[in-house]
Amino acid sequence: MRAGELRHRVTFEVKTAEQNEAGEQVVTWTAAATVWGSVVYVGGREYRATDGEQAQMDVRVTTRYVNRDINPATYRMTHKGRVFDIVSVAWPQDRDITMVVMGKENVPES
Repeated sequence: MRAGELRHRVTFEVKTAEQNEAGEQVVTWTAAATVWGSVVYVGGREYRATDGEQAQMDVRVTTRYVNRDINPATYRMTHKGRVFDIVSVAWPQDRDITMVVMGKENVPES
């Protein structure tokens, strides 16, 4: 992987759940790693929401190896203010050199 291909800043965030004073679970997201990566929009869909047209994008992010803890259950990623739920994580050739993360944009419901 050439360094010039890694021109986008991507932040991986980890989910933490805490209880508030009322005993309710409150989910917060904390930045775990910010890395350079290649972000490619690979698909998406447009739909009509109550406040107008919306678009949801699917992305493929390739970065240098971060760690094997990154998984769809407890992590998400952000890029240019957009939030993406992680769908899958792969390590090509099962080596800790690069990782490929597939994500689906997390669009708030109206």
